[in-house]
Amino acid sequence: MQLGGFDVGLIGTEDWDLDERIRQLGSVVNVQISIFHNEGAIRFKNLTKKKAQYSKSFADFHSKHPARSALCVSKRK
Repeated sequence: MQLGGFDVGLIGTEDWDLDERIRQLGSVVNVQISIFHNEGAIRFKNLTKKKAQYSKSFADFHSKHPARSALCVSKRK
């Protein structure tokens, strides 16, 4: 099985998809390293726009990885 790269059809969930495909190939371990991601000044309006854009391909991610996608959704009680 070849891993390939990011699924360019996914927006926002492409990293989760890549992680799931890596896990199908073998073990995944945690490493002790920090990655700093500076998005500048975060504004609520911009953040909600970004999340809305990401949500557009969530159904595609769910179709590929239903168990993983279930971890991303809050359950109502």
